[in-house]
Amino acid sequence: MQPVLAVYAGYSLGGAHVTPGPDLEPYVQDALDEIEYVTGDVTTKWGAERAKDGHPAAFPLTYLEIGNEDGFDRSKSYDARYAQFYKAIKKKYPELQLIATTPVKSVTPDLIDDHYYRRAEEFFADTHHYDKTDRKGPKISLGSGDEEGTPTTNFGAALGDAAWMTGMERNSDLIAIASYAPLL
Repeated sequence: MQPVLAVYAGYSLGGAHVTPGPDLEPYVQDALDEIEYVTGDVTTKWGAERAKDGHPAAFPLTYLEIGNEDGFDRSKSYDARYAQFYKAIKKKYPELQLIATTPVKSVTPDLIDDHYYRRAEEFFADTHHYDKTDRKGPKISLGSGDEEGTPTTNFGAALGDAAWMTGMERNSDLIAIASYAPLL
């Protein structure tokens, strides 16, 4: 198990977004500061703050997701917002694997977050989803899952998720990570 750090990338579920360019710069800087807080040596500004907060050792970090639920953004600004974050983060932290929350064209992300909200029947019907996916593109990060059941998911949802997960396992060369909500 590894942590996945997600940073705010300028879109809020209510529909508000930050325009790429100078307006987005403070958010990019916040992300860089957060990464330094998590991974920085105690001699760095934010690593020293982490140490003051009681954890002198840096945390291991491999994966960073830029944004969340950006597929809902009607402004269609995610591609440019992602590129701005990607370039700044890769410049300072080239070893980090950066995850896009929706497909982008401006840069090639290390991973794409395929973020599903489905019912059990849909998962049962789509267990071969990744069997013929191009292996030359970005790797896949899977999040979310079945939405059946109230207040929590039910046995049918668990079976749908289990069937879907057989496809994830079968395609583990492509599915790099799964932060699968029903498992949490």
